[in-house]
Amino acid sequence: MADYEVEIKSVEPVLVASCRESIPDFGAIGSAMNRLYNEVVSYIGEQNGNIVGPGITIWHDSLDAEAALPVDKPLPEGDRVGVRELPGGEMACLVHHGPFDGFRGAYEAVRHWIRENGYRITGPGREVYLKFAPDGNPEDFVTEIRFPVAKT
Repeated sequence: MADYEVEIKSVEPVLVASCRESIPDFGAIGSAMNRLYNEVVSYIGEQNGNIVGPGITIWHDSLDAEAALPVDKPLPEGDRVGVRELPGGEMACLVHHGPFDGFRGAYEAVRHWIRENGYRITGPGREVYLKFAPDGNPEDFVTEIRFPVAKT
């Protein structure tokens, strides 16, 4: 397992446009997330909104995912795309460098740290894609994994 440094951060709420879906199996995650993000990007453009930050995947369950993009203003609700404030708060965070297929060790590390340091997870985990391009080199990707937490 890679050596990760976990820190507690205060994260600000952020207005997002998002689309949530249950993904049929683990092998379909990549294509499903690409499709969800494309749907959100298209909707933001149709509504004359602007994306103002990195993409965020919210994992409500192991295969229940929400693709979210920060926006500059409230937008009307769409058929599948919603707009809401993603809550902020105290979060256990770590930064993963490299391909998404290395996330397993990162998730193990942050969950272990949370347990060992007297915290409990209070909501869905998030992946914030700090450095990502669909056609980019996965070795260059930088992702912050966040879990909202509270002291036990």
